[in-house]
Amino acid sequence: MYVKTYRGFSEVEHVAKKAKSRWLFILVTGIVLLVAGVLAAVPLFTGLPALPDLQGFAPRSDMPGVVVVDVSGRSGSGFFVATDLVLTSAYVAQTVGESATIRNSEGSELTGQVVATGFAEWSAAAGSSGAAEDDYAVVKVASQLQIAPLMYGTVASVSPKASLAVASLESDQVVLQQFTARRLDGSLIILDELPDYQLIGGPVLQLERGEDASSALVVGMVASPENNSGDGGAAVGIDVVREKCRAKGVSF
Repeated sequence: MYVKTYRGFSEVEHVAKKAKSRWLFILVTGIVLLVAGVLAAVPLFTGLPALPDLQGFAPRSDMPGVVVVDVSGRSGSGFFVATDLVLTSAYVAQTVGESATIRNSEGSELTGQVVATGFAEWSAAAGSSGAAEDDYAVVKVASQLQIAPLMYGTVASVSPKASLAVASLESDQVVLQQFTARRLDGSLIILDELPDYQLIGGPVLQLERGEDASSALVVGMVASPENNSGDGGAAVGIDVVREKCRAKGVSF
Protein backbone atom coordinates (compact mmCIF):
# COMPACT_ATOMS: atom_id res chain seq x y z
CA MET A 1 0.00 0.00 0.00
CA TYR A 2 1.33 3.43 -0.91
CA VAL A 3 1.66 5.87 2.01
CA LYS A 4 2.25 9.53 1.27
CA THR A 5 5.18 10.89 3.20
CA TYR A 6 6.35 14.40 4.19
CA ARG A 7 10.10 14.73 4.86
CA GLY A 8 10.30 11.15 6.08
CA PHE A 9 7.07 11.22 8.10
CA SER A 10 3.87 9.49 7.16
CA GLU A 11 0.84 11.67 6.44
CA VAL A 12 -0.71 10.66 9.77
CA GLU A 13 2.48 11.49 11.64
CA HIS A 14 2.80 14.78 9.81
CA VAL A 15 -0.77 15.81 10.70
CA ALA A 16 -0.20 14.80 14.34
CA LYS A 17 3.02 16.82 14.49
CA LYS A 18 1.32 19.91 13.07
CA ALA A 19 -1.53 19.56 15.57
CA LYS A 20 0.94 19.20 18.44
CA SER A 21 2.84 22.31 17.32
CA ARG A 22 -0.41 24.25 17.01
CA TRP A 23 -1.53 23.30 20.53
CA LEU A 24 1.91 24.09 21.93
CA PHE A 25 1.75 27.54 20.32
CA ILE A 26 -1.74 28.12 21.75
CA LEU A 27 -0.57 26.99 25.23
CA VAL A 28 2.48 29.27 25.25
CA THR A 29 0.44 32.21 23.94
CA GLY A 30 -2.16 31.62 26.65
CA ILE A 31 0.48 31.58 29.39
CA VAL A 32 2.03 34.82 28.08
CA LEU A 33 -1.35 36.53 27.99
CA LEU A 34 -2.19 35.28 31.50
CA VAL A 35 1.07 36.59 32.95
CA ALA A 36 0.59 39.93 31.19
CA GLY A 37 -2.91 40.20 32.63
CA VAL A 38 -1.68 39.51 36.16
CA LEU A 39 1.10 42.08 35.87
CA ALA A 40 -1.37 44.65 34.58
CA ALA A 41 -3.73 44.01 37.50
CA VAL A 42 -1.07 44.06 40.26
CA PRO A 43 1.03 47.25 40.69
CA LEU A 44 4.70 46.60 40.24
CA PHE A 45 6.87 46.90 43.38
CA THR A 46 8.71 50.17 43.16
CA GLY A 47 10.59 49.91 46.44
CA LEU A 48 10.22 51.84 49.68
CA PRO A 49 9.41 55.54 49.43
CA ALA A 50 12.58 57.55 48.99
CA LEU A 51 14.06 59.41 51.91
CA PRO A 52 13.38 63.13 51.81
CA ASP A 53 15.65 65.17 49.56
CA LEU A 54 16.88 67.90 51.85
CA GLN A 55 17.90 70.06 48.92
CA GLY A 56 14.20 70.37 48.21
CA PHE A 57 13.43 71.28 51.80
CA ALA A 58 15.84 74.16 52.27
CA PRO A 59 15.17 76.93 52.87
CA ARG A 60 11.88 76.46 54.70
CA SER A 61 9.23 78.81 56.02
CA ASP A 62 7.13 76.30 57.97
CA MET A 63 9.41 75.77 60.97
CA PRO A 64 9.26 79.02 63.00
CA GLY A 65 10.07 77.02 66.13
CA VAL A 66 13.74 76.88 65.08
CA VAL A 67 15.58 79.97 66.38
CA VAL A 68 18.91 81.63 67.04
CA VAL A 69 19.71 82.28 70.71
CA ASP A 70 22.16 84.95 71.84
CA VAL A 71 23.31 85.22 75.45
CA SER A 72 26.07 87.66 76.44
CA GLY A 73 27.62 87.52 72.99
CA ARG A 74 27.50 83.73 72.71
CA SER A 75 25.11 82.52 70.04
CA GLY A 76 23.87 79.21 68.78
CA SER A 77 20.79 77.41 67.58
CA GLY A 78 17.75 76.58 69.65
CA PHE A 79 14.15 75.50 69.31
CA PHE A 80 10.84 75.94 71.07
CA VAL A 81 9.88 73.00 73.29
CA ALA A 82 6.87 74.88 74.71
CA THR A 83 5.16 78.12 73.71
CA ASP A 84 7.35 80.03 76.17
CA LEU A 85 10.45 77.79 76.48
CA VAL A 86 13.44 77.52 74.15
CA LEU A 87 16.01 74.75 74.45
CA THR A 88 19.63 75.45 73.54
CA SER A 89 23.17 74.47 74.50
CA ALA A 90 24.88 75.12 77.84
CA TYR A 91 27.72 76.62 75.83
CA VAL A 92 25.31 79.39 74.77
CA ALA A 93 23.42 79.92 78.04
CA GLN A 94 25.80 79.37 80.92
CA THR A 95 24.24 81.10 83.93
CA VAL A 96 20.72 81.12 85.32
CA GLY A 97 19.30 84.65 85.25
CA GLU A 98 21.19 85.83 82.19
CA SER A 99 19.20 87.76 79.60
CA ALA A 100 18.75 86.20 76.18
CA THR A 101 17.65 87.35 72.74
CA ILE A 102 15.76 84.93 70.50
CA ARG A 103 15.24 85.45 66.77
CA ASN A 104 13.12 83.28 64.48
CA SER A 105 12.59 82.94 60.72
CA GLU A 106 9.60 85.30 60.77
CA GLY A 107 11.84 88.16 61.80
CA SER A 108 10.51 88.31 65.35
CA GLU A 109 13.01 89.17 68.05
CA LEU A 110 12.09 88.10 71.57
CA THR A 111 13.71 88.57 74.92
CA GLY A 112 14.00 85.95 77.60
CA GLN A 113 15.89 84.74 80.62
CA VAL A 114 17.91 81.59 81.27
CA VAL A 115 15.96 79.50 83.80
CA ALA A 116 17.97 76.26 83.71
CA THR A 117 21.40 75.20 82.49
CA GLY A 118 23.73 72.26 82.90
CA PHE A 119 26.81 74.41 82.32
CA ALA A 120 28.40 73.76 85.73
CA GLU A 121 28.13 69.99 85.35
CA TRP A 122 29.06 70.13 81.67
CA SER A 123 32.21 72.21 82.18
CA ALA A 124 33.30 70.06 85.13
CA ALA A 125 32.99 66.90 83.04
CA ALA A 126 34.38 68.41 79.82
CA GLY A 127 36.28 65.82 77.84
CA SER A 128 34.48 62.84 79.34
CA SER A 129 31.97 60.70 77.48
CA GLY A 130 29.10 61.79 79.73
CA ALA A 131 29.65 65.55 79.43
CA ALA A 132 27.17 65.98 76.58
CA GLU A 133 24.26 64.92 78.78
CA ASP A 134 24.63 68.22 80.64
CA ASP A 135 25.10 70.36 77.54
CA TYR A 136 21.64 71.94 77.71
CA ALA A 137 19.98 75.16 78.77
CA VAL A 138 16.42 76.50 78.81
CA VAL A 139 15.40 80.09 78.12
CA LYS A 140 11.99 81.34 79.21
CA VAL A 141 10.57 83.79 76.69
CA ALA A 142 9.10 86.98 78.13
CA SER A 143 6.24 87.28 75.64
CA GLN A 144 4.51 84.47 73.77
CA LEU A 145 3.98 84.61 70.02
CA GLN A 146 2.01 81.37 69.83
CA ILE A 147 4.87 79.64 68.05
CA ALA A 148 4.14 75.93 67.91
CA PRO A 149 6.85 73.92 69.67
CA LEU A 150 8.53 71.09 67.84
CA MET A 151 7.29 67.60 68.69
CA TYR A 152 9.77 65.17 70.19
CA GLY A 153 10.36 61.45 70.29
CA THR A 154 13.00 59.36 72.09
CA VAL A 155 16.60 58.48 71.40
CA ALA A 156 15.62 54.81 71.65
CA SER A 157 13.81 55.14 68.32
CA VAL A 158 17.06 55.95 66.51
CA SER A 159 18.87 53.04 64.91
CA PRO A 160 22.43 52.99 63.52
CA LYS A 161 22.57 54.34 59.96
CA ALA A 162 19.27 56.20 60.53
CA SER A 163 18.78 59.31 58.38
CA LEU A 164 18.76 62.48 60.49
CA ALA A 165 18.62 66.20 59.84
CA VAL A 166 19.68 69.19 61.92
CA ALA A 167 17.64 72.37 61.55
CA SER A 168 19.19 75.79 61.98
CA LEU A 169 18.34 79.40 61.21
CA GLU A 170 20.60 81.08 58.66
CA SER A 171 19.90 84.53 57.24
CA ASP A 172 16.30 84.41 58.50
CA GLN A 173 15.67 81.09 56.79
CA VAL A 174 15.48 77.63 58.33
CA VAL A 175 17.76 75.20 56.55
CA LEU A 176 18.30 71.50 57.07
CA GLN A 177 21.55 69.59 56.94
CA GLN A 178 21.51 65.85 56.63
CA PHE A 179 23.49 63.48 58.85
CA THR A 180 23.58 59.77 59.49
CA ALA A 181 23.57 58.16 62.92
CA ARG A 182 26.97 56.46 63.02
CA ARG A 183 26.12 54.70 66.28
CA LEU A 184 24.45 55.14 69.65
CA ASP A 185 26.50 55.64 72.80
CA GLY A 186 24.09 55.38 75.71
CA SER A 187 21.98 58.54 75.57
CA LEU A 188 24.12 60.06 72.82
CA ILE A 189 23.68 59.90 69.07
CA ILE A 190 27.06 59.87 67.34
CA LEU A 191 26.75 61.60 63.99
CA ASP A 192 28.78 60.72 60.92
CA GLU A 193 30.18 64.25 60.60
CA LEU A 194 31.13 67.16 62.83
CA PRO A 195 28.32 69.77 62.85
CA ASP A 196 29.28 73.39 62.28
CA TYR A 197 29.33 75.69 65.30
CA GLN A 198 26.10 77.44 64.30
CA LEU A 199 24.29 74.11 64.69
CA ILE A 200 25.11 73.83 68.40
CA GLY A 201 21.83 73.59 70.30
CA GLY A 202 19.87 72.79 67.14
CA PRO A 203 17.22 70.07 66.95
CA VAL A 204 18.09 66.68 65.49
CA LEU A 205 15.15 65.37 63.47
CA GLN A 206 14.57 61.74 62.62
CA LEU A 207 13.50 61.44 59.00
CA GLU A 208 11.19 58.56 58.21
CA ARG A 209 10.70 57.39 54.64
CA GLY A 210 8.12 59.46 52.83
CA GLU A 211 7.84 61.96 55.70
CA ASP A 212 8.09 65.71 55.42
CA ALA A 213 10.68 67.25 57.73
CA SER A 214 8.17 69.70 59.21
CA SER A 215 6.35 66.78 60.86
CA ALA A 216 9.48 64.84 61.87
CA LEU A 217 10.11 64.22 65.56
CA VAL A 218 12.99 65.76 67.47
CA VAL A 219 15.15 62.96 68.89
CA GLY A 220 18.12 64.98 70.07
CA MET A 221 19.98 68.26 70.34
CA VAL A 222 23.38 68.99 68.82
CA ALA A 223 26.02 69.15 71.56
CA SER A 224 29.10 71.35 71.57
CA PRO A 225 32.18 70.10 69.67
CA GLU A 226 33.97 69.63 72.99
CA ASN A 227 31.74 66.57 73.47
CA ASN A 228 32.74 64.92 70.22
CA SER A 229 33.80 61.31 70.50
CA GLY A 230 36.57 61.55 67.92
CA ASP A 231 34.67 59.69 65.22
CA GLY A 232 31.86 62.18 64.67
CA GLY A 233 29.72 64.87 66.22
CA ALA A 234 27.52 64.20 69.24
CA ALA A 235 23.87 64.89 69.92
CA VAL A 236 22.23 64.26 73.27
CA GLY A 237 18.91 62.43 73.32
CA ILE A 238 15.93 64.73 73.82
CA ASP A 239 14.37 62.45 76.43
CA VAL A 240 17.54 62.68 78.55
CA VAL A 241 17.50 66.49 78.28
CA ARG A 242 13.87 66.52 79.43
CA GLU A 243 14.78 64.47 82.51
CA LYS A 244 17.71 66.77 83.32
CA CYS A 245 15.54 69.88 82.99
CA ARG A 246 12.79 68.32 85.09
CA ALA A 247 15.35 67.76 87.86
CA LYS A 248 16.06 71.51 87.78
CA GLY A 249 12.38 72.39 88.03
CA VAL A 250 11.66 73.05 84.34
CA SER A 251 9.26 70.67 82.59
CA PHE A 252 8.22 70.44 78.96
